Amino acid sequence: MREALRFIHIVRDDEGLRREISGLGFGPPLEQIAAIGARLGCDFTPADLEQAFRHDAALRWIFYTTRAARAVPGSDEES
Repeated sequence: MREALRFIHIVRDDEGLRREISGLGFGPPLEQIAAIGARLGCDFTPADLEQAFRHDAALRWIFYTTRAARAVPGSDEES
């Protein structure tokens, strides 16, 4: 899963790769995305990528909901 997470971060920072993946259409097979990752030297399976997506989404949810809670006056998380 580590390589899949690395790939997600590479894609997040590379507009050309985002365009390439977007060009695959809505909901492309993860095998196609894994093939792009392999071309970049990231060795992961479609199952690794699916797990990495879930992990990344969960971390982002925690980050942004915690951050939003701090911005709400009277919140227990307010700093």
